[in-house]
Amino acid sequence: MWTENQKQKLELLRGRFIEYLTAVNYSPATLVNYSRDARVFLDWLVENTALNSIADVTAAHLSQYQISLYRLETEDEKTDERSRGFHREHRPTNWRR
Repeated sequence: MWTENQKQKLELLRGRFIEYLTAVNYSPATLVNYSRDARVFLDWLVENTALNSIADVTAAHLSQYQISLYRLETEDEKTDERSRGFHREHRPTNWRR
């Protein structure tokens, strides 16, 4: 279980990572995206592992994270497909392609 102190350290590491990317001149859009992606990963670590340190992350943890992202992606695709089906069934009768 991650303590509040450990969570704060993770946030500081994320901030330092973004500072580094800024220093080596990554684009503003990349900084936003990498910051978001790092936040999502760190949140996943806190919620899904019992590690005591970021140094304890293994290749197995990264694989588990990738699997969780894949599952979220396929759930989103299923939701999109259901939504498209709903709109096809409920379009106005005078609708043309």
